[in-house]
Amino acid sequence: MFAILKKDFFSLFNNVVGFIFIAVNMAFYGLYFLANNLLSGSPSISATLGGVLLIMLITTPLLTMRTFTEERKNKTDVLLLTSPVSVSRMIIGKYLAMVLAFSINTVLIALSIFFLRIFGKVSFKESFVALLGFWLFGCVCLAIGTFVSSLFESQVLAAIITEGVLLLAYMMSAITGMSKSGNFVTKILGSFDILSPYNNFGNGMIYLSSVVYDLSLVFLFLFLTAEVILKRRWTISRKKILTSTFSVTAIVLCFAMVILANVGITKIPEAYQTLDLSSNKYYSLTKATKKYLKNLDSDVTIYCLSTKDKCDVAVRHTLSLFNANKHISVQYIDPDLNPTFANKYTKESLSEGSLIFENTDNQNTDTCPYYMLYSNSNDSYTLYSYAQQSGASYDKVYVQTADGYDAEGQILSRLQKVNSAEIKKVYQLAGHSEVELGKAETNYLSKKNLTLETLNLRTDAIPDDCCLLILNGPVSDIGTDELDLIRDYLKKGGKMLLTMNPDSITSADGTPNLNAFLTEYGLTPTVGIVEDLDSSYRNSQNNYFLYPDLTSASSLTDGIATKPSVLVPYAIGFRLPTDDNSTAVSILNTSDTVKIASVEDATAAYNNNENSDESSLADLDTQGRVSLGAAVSTNNDGKNNLVVLSSCYMFLDNVEQIAPGMNSALFGNIVSNSIVSSDDSDAIVVAPKPYNATVLQFTALQVGVFAVVWIALIPLALLVFGITIWVVRKRR
Repeated sequence: MFAILKKDFFSLFNNVVGFIFIAVNMAFYGLYFLANNLLSGSPSISATLGGVLLIMLITTPLLTMRTFTEERKNKTDVLLLTSPVSVSRMIIGKYLAMVLAFSINTVLIALSIFFLRIFGKVSFKESFVALLGFWLFGCVCLAIGTFVSSLFESQVLAAIITEGVLLLAYMMSAITGMSKSGNFVTKILGSFDILSPYNNFGNGMIYLSSVVYDLSLVFLFLFLTAEVILKRRWTISRKKILTSTFSVTAIVLCFAMVILANVGITKIPEAYQTLDLSSNKYYSLTKATKKYLKNLDSDVTIYCLSTKDKCDVAVRHTLSLFNANKHISVQYIDPDLNPTFANKYTKESLSEGSLIFENTDNQNTDTCPYYMLYSNSNDSYTLYSYAQQSGASYDKVYVQTADGYDAEGQILSRLQKVNSAEIKKVYQLAGHSEVELGKAETNYLSKKNLTLETLNLRTDAIPDDCCLLILNGPVSDIGTDELDLIRDYLKKGGKMLLTMNPDSITSADGTPNLNAFLTEYGLTPTVGIVEDLDSSYRNSQNNYFLYPDLTSASSLTDGIATKPSVLVPYAIGFRLPTDDNSTAVSILNTSDTVKIASVEDATAAYNNNENSDESSLADLDTQGRVSLGAAVSTNNDGKNNLVVLSSCYMFLDNVEQIAPGMNSALFGNIVSNSIVSSDDSDAIVVAPKPYNATVLQFTALQVGVFAVVWIALIPLALLVFGITIWVVRKRR
């Protein structure tokens, strides 16, 4: 076997075929790597490998088409068939020679992971899991190509048939997905789907079922190859009929073994047959969730509006983790067979893959639409319309993309909701051109099982069930009657979050009432926009996008990174009194070198996409540190019940994309640790797990050098070296 392996391996590289195979694969991998990693800054090669899979369908026949067809063409197959080496060892030797050549290609790809590490934090585990899936995918393709090669005498025909079979297997998931009935035929066809197992690896998960599936396909096609070779060996024998009967029996037994292995592995609970090596542990439960499930004493049924086979793989796995709890039962409902099932629980139209929760003890129910299981963001060409000050208008183009996985957090939130009898409400004030909260913040309130409602103090009083009052960036001033209601609410122990809006400075009458209200608690607003002259306290692209220092002594900043941290864009800062008797404590601070820019200057800088110079800044009390956020005790009892932030833009969706998780974490801390009292009944919130939160940065020179070396020089060098060896051998 080793002699055959050695002979075939060196023949691949003596005959330039092996060099062509590696060169073509590396050139296309370099193109995908350039697009997905260098230009996009992704720290994982999972998506890059996913693009190369299609190229593998084309290059695989380069190795496999000559495996047996060349032996038959040169009449050397007789020597193999009559040699003392068993057929199985002969086939394994030839197959391993191709796998070894493919492994060289895989090792070269692995080097690119270490290249990425030079420029920042890289998802090593996630990338190598994807590489394992890629290698197994290639092994399956080689096994299929080996079988096809044993059937034909023409290399060209073997290559064409191999490509056709591989392409069909690659597309099988999409083909079977066209049928919603899930009949017997589609299940049979679906068993020849070679793409889905790789997708599992591409998610950073090692599925035992995927490993078994790939290895069983390799075994099956090598066994079928052996049967074809044995058939040729015994064709001239007197025992032809008996051998044929034995072959059919052996093939049936082989298929039975493969089926039993793949069916048997599915009987193991999915929660116990997987290993989560994803960068952010997307498919594992957090400690907070495990603790909650450990103490769960009510029975809850989770209905998934999908068949188990068609259910989102990631969601299905997360559901299996919850299903491992004795009090939770997961049931899959086929929406085609039960189109009105959801109507018993909600009037809302739920898409396929949505979840329904039912507490079988108290009969409480809730729903979770499928789209909420992923954290979605809107990418746009403009950050926000701050430039409306100057009359400029912008056409915004939004593209919604999934930027995180939120199934655990959404499921946990619903479990807590159906197990709770208490409903808490948060009221957001309206009537002064306030800014709406971003998706991350409203999603947090929803997970916290807090109902968000709108309140206008011009017509209504603050309800008794209000656990939190939010005034987010009013443009026009607050009436004195309204402020009286707010004061009374705070004196009674009410909780409030207030953010400032830069637009209020240039509004017709300003906000003198609101400013006076803040002054009562020791907060004096600046009359312009804060610009930090210390580069470590601001965004490199805009002096008015600030990264303040966090006060470590405050619980409001727990769990938030330091630099860069919370992003505060276009802020109206505060001056705090320096005496020890102040009821206001700063939680976000600038450096000691700040300037206060006029709104006009800040707007001009934004419109022109440039930072204003020092001479253009308004010279208005610009010395010393400025607070960008403060916690206030309105009752002088040392308990902070009012939090004031200097910019309402902190909670916009687009700002969340620039500082992923930081601003929403501050909002969550304000709600959990200061605004809503934390007790045993307080809901646990699990934040969305962001995809590729780390973005690598490359210079144009680095990208150019890599593109030239990897896409052009390395493949050309391999081809030149291979052709040189081939020419030298021909001249001997």
